[in-house]
Amino acid sequence: MRKMKFSAVADIERRGYVYLCGFAVVSCLSMAVSNIFLGLAAVATLHRWFRERPRFPRFFEIVGRPVAFACLALLLTELVSMAGGLDPAAGWKRLGNHYVVWPSVMLATMVCVHERRQVVCLAELFVLSLVLNDLFALWQCAQAGGQMGR
Repeated sequence: MRKMKFSAVADIERRGYVYLCGFAVVSCLSMAVSNIFLGLAAVATLHRWFRERPRFPRFFEIVGRPVAFACLALLLTELVSMAGGLDPAAGWKRLGNHYVVWPSVMLATMVCVHERRQVVCLAELFVLSLVLNDLFALWQCAQAGGQMGR
């Protein structure tokens, strides 16, 4: 196995993919650890973007202006709603989650994942995370004497 270079585009994408795999494994188990992996994937995506702009094959050509207009209209609606809301601070948090944090997973996937086997691996890791979460919930139920609910 060859040594990875910090700034080689392929190595940046590989690191981003590894961070996405880490995010997939812990996404249902720990919010803090999943945010760490998501942050690392976002940094790798930005590093990749500044090193060499990624090419999204015909993605923006197909959905370009209508999608961009819809996203801007949605963002403007959110800002107007926040201005008239009772708690604008909660609106800023929601704005950050909906338009920065959650879409960063899709952007990192578009930049760092190029093969079908990588997509399948990410899906399998998400399923593994769900199964581990369910097993842990069942274990907690058994520890509580089998009583579920309140």
